[in-house]
Amino acid sequence: MREGEGVVHVLHHVRADDEFGNDAKLIGVYSSRDAAEAAITRLGS
Repeated sequence: MREGEGVVHVLHHVRADDEFGNDAKLIGVYSSRDAAEAAITRLGS
């Protein structure tokens, strides 16, 4: 990677009954895996 480039974690929600995944909702874009996993924990509560 070049300087200034990095990794982001994009979190989507797709209903289990959405056969083709056409109804995905963007939950957020996170700068770390830990932040994305924390969002999953918060949303699962």
